[in-house]
Formats: sequence, C-alpha cells, structure tokens
Amino acid sequence: MSHRTQDLPPLTGLPHLIRELRYHEAARQGLAVILIVIYTLTAEPLPWLAAIGVPIAFVGAIVRLYASGFIVKNQELATDGAYRFVRHPLYTGNILLVIGFALAGSLWWGVPLALFFFWFYYPTAIEYEDRKLHRIFGAAWEQWAGRTPALMPRFDGGAGGGRDSSLGALRRCLTAPPIFHRSRESPASFASCGISRAPGRGSPSCLSCSTRSRPSPSPCSPRSDWSLAWSERSSACMRAGSS
Repeated sequence: MSHRTQDLPPLTGLPHLIRELRYHEAARQGLAVILIVIYTLTAEPLPWLAAIGVPIAFVGAIVRLYASGFIVKNQELATDGAYRFVRHPLYTGNILLVIGFALAGSLWWGVPLALFFFWFYYPTAIEYEDRKLHRIFGAAWEQWAGRTPALMPRFDGGAGGGRDSSLGALRRCLTAPPIFHRSRESPASFASCGISRAPGRGSPSCLSCSTRSRPSPSPCSPRSDWSLAWSERSSACMRAGSS
C-alpha cells in the first residue's frame, strides 16, 4: 500500500490493485509522456485538426510554466497566479497538452484514449492532493478550496438557473468544490455534497458543498472516503456529458 492510499479504507483483491494503480504518481506521469510520444510517432495530421490541437498544447505548456512559478511545495499554500483560478493548474496544463497532441495527431483513437487516461488517473490525483493540502494547511485550505474549482476556471461566479444542459452538468462537475464525506472517527463532523438525481430527471447532477456545523479543531478526518466520492463524481460527469 502506497503512502497515498494508507489513510483510505482498506480494500483487498482486484479493487485494491486498481486503486493502487490509479494513485500511482510515477505511472501517471510516465504514461502521459508515453502518450505524447505515441501521438507524435503515429500522427497523420489533418490541417484543420492540427490547427486546433497545436494551440491547445501550447496553452497547456504555458499554463504549466506559469503555475510552476508559484509553488513552494508543502510549505506554503499557493493561492496566487494560476492558483487564483483553479486548485490544480499543473493538471489543467497536462490535460491541455495531451488533448492538444491527440487532436493534432488526427487519429480516431487519440482523444478517446486521452479521455480514458484522464478518467483513470486524475480524479484520484486530485483527491490525494486535496486531502494532503487540507491536512497541512487546515482552515486556510478550506477557505481557498471553497471558492476555487479543481480544473476549470469559473468566471461567472457560479450563477445560473433553470434546467441545466448536459454540458452545464459536466462543467459543474469540474468546477464544484471538493467533496467531504462523513468521517469514521467523528460522525458528527462533515460537510455534504455529491451527486443527486433531480425529481423527474434521469441523469445525476453535481451539487455544491454546503458546510454543516463541525467541531474544532479537526473538521475532517484523514480517513474520509474522498476517493469513493471522486469516483462517483467522475462517473456522473461521464454520464452527464454523454446524455
């Protein structure tokens, strides 16, 4: 069991193996590089797709370079620069890079493979980073995370009304605050949010977190089932985006 999963509920057999693979940082980083190499070597670029993909990859590289200048890893909570807009701008940059290369390569399997890669690795990577930063920085992280989406900047203040489109539901999944589940050690201490089904509607939608009363000084336990919540959210996002 890696240090990234040691605080999570124990699993055995195949579920344990899959979870360990999804949390494996070196595998995620190495496979991202391999994907880009594969896209480059097998590319059969169509001019119009290359004209879309190359700028996207360039923006991803710029986002990564910009965000890296504001990191003091595990010593200061980065809330300036790119971190004013999203909690994980390095991941945003990575996603743009891979999507850009997939589009520029113009192969039918490029984008589906990239989407599977993102689905498999990034929900767990985000869950771990959020859990770690919350443990280190506590209330300061909670305040910042409550107003800052994970991957996609939110420029409209989250306002909206009426019936949401599938694209709107998918966007809310990507911009919602982090999910907290009830703590095993402190059942009365939690904040709630997650996936729900609106009356009369078939597809689930993401809800914003609503903080409930929580005792001090430890509002959330490190053993909260965040990974399950992120899996539920990512699955709902996939269904919402395809409906």
